[in-house]
Amino acid sequence: MIYTRDWQLKFLCALIADPAFFNDAEKNLHIDDFDIPACRLVFEIVRRYYRKHNALPTYSVIGIEIERACTGYDLNYQTVISSAELESLGWVLREVHAVCSSAPNTNNTPYFKGEMKKYLAQMRMAKLNSEFGVSA
Repeated sequence: MIYTRDWQLKFLCALIADPAFFNDAEKNLHIDDFDIPACRLVFEIVRRYYRKHNALPTYSVIGIEIERACTGYDLNYQTVISSAELESLGWVLREVHAVCSSAPNTNNTPYFKGEMKKYLAQMRMAKLNSEFGVSA
């Protein structure tokens, strides 16, 4: 299976929608397990907040942190969003807002839990192949 950008965004939203799933999964995830820089930044923000407060942030907290990261006021994030990626950031934030604005939802959790190991293996192997110049 190929894990498209849409799939990765839905995976991120499933993590944010289910606090128990996020708690179980975040320890195994790396920031660069997401191809989309906007997803990386949102995941990085959510994980940092979760580790500090043991709760998932609200959308307004995510928005404040996005603004701080994009304007350079918070240089503690690894992910940098270029001006070319702002449209993608808006697309990601729209989906994240929908998830944050609704009640916690565990409907997709079993699917994403089942796919997570294969997803991580594929993403990390692709990264290693690109680092060593191996084409798939």
